[in-house]
Amino acid sequence: MARLRLTLIFATLLSVSCIASAQDAPDITFLSGDAARVAIVDESVEPYFSLLCHHEMEVKSGIAIEGDTLEEQQAFFAQHYADCVRDFTDEEEEALSTIVGLTDSLVKFDYPGFAAQPWSFIKVTSGVERGLPHTRGRSIVLAEGVLDFIVNARSDDRDAMHRMVMAKVELMLHEQMHVVQRLNPEPFAAFYTEHWGLVHVETIEYGDELTAMQLINPDGVDTRWVRYVGTPRDARYLQPNIVIERFENRPSRMPHDFRQVAVELRLDDDGVWRPVIDAEGQPVYTPLHDEPGYTAHYSPSGNIYHPHESFADLFAKMVLNDFGSYPEPGFTDDGAGQAQAAAFRAAVAPVRAMMHAVFGEAQGEGAEGE
Repeated sequence: MARLRLTLIFATLLSVSCIASAQDAPDITFLSGDAARVAIVDESVEPYFSLLCHHEMEVKSGIAIEGDTLEEQQAFFAQHYADCVRDFTDEEEEALSTIVGLTDSLVKFDYPGFAAQPWSFIKVTSGVERGLPHTRGRSIVLAEGVLDFIVNARSDDRDAMHRMVMAKVELMLHEQMHVVQRLNPEPFAAFYTEHWGLVHVETIEYGDELTAMQLINPDGVDTRWVRYVGTPRDARYLQPNIVIERFENRPSRMPHDFRQVAVELRLDDDGVWRPVIDAEGQPVYTPLHDEPGYTAHYSPSGNIYHPHESFADLFAKMVLNDFGSYPEPGFTDDGAGQAQAAAFRAAVAPVRAMMHAVFGEAQGEGAEGE
């Protein structure tokens, strides 16, 4: 089966060079120079730099952040990101075009509205988000290390090569989904409420301890999502989030010191949600994966600290599964494997239905809504 899948994948890869000049080829832009530097700091679509705190800017950049005020520090940080922009090489553009072409071939028939969203890429050094892939505005931001993997990762072992190619496709599906989510917020917000039981609240105020651990995810800057768990007698309201653990004897590291947490919230009389405080005066939060009342909807996704991440993760895995490439080498035939397969089908069924309903038809120039 693996050999058959690999043959089909590489047949598609070989056809991409022919697709490149065809009328329905993916719309790809490789931003460079001033255009890329402007795009990476632009906040016209969604804020980012103006939300950051001093500690997370140091962790994400790996440098000392200068400035007397928070606004000056944010401006310094944004300029650092602009300074980290680099131009793509011809080899990088060719490799990305090939992977995008393959990715497009896997989604354009079932989800033409998604496939219609133009692709835009920005290249940076590891001084941006410590080299992690992410998105800004309409662009996918890739560090030099990730591009090295996309260009050079290969193997003489056919199954290993298949896994490498599929890892690149999964990355493209996941990151492009974040662009689509940002440009089409309404259907995703409706999905999170209807299918995952999340409520989008007006205001959440953290205390000093949690604020000091703040981490703004560039692919999910709005964290005002709350889920009710428990029973009427033991009602609990959890906010999924991701924070940076802090240490007295060493700097925090990215992403090693990231922690997915469930912050227990209460709704105060002034209409503001705040953390529940324990008997010692500390905010109550637990490891997110230790909360089965929250995690049940997202199997097999491990990125569940923001609904955008959960949806992107499940969508990418669903597409690969449809083409026999997730999981590798497949669900086992025993009871545990069948239970995993059933959980996977249950998790992706509403994702599939939503994507067919909203993006099952081409939407003109890109998937962006009005």
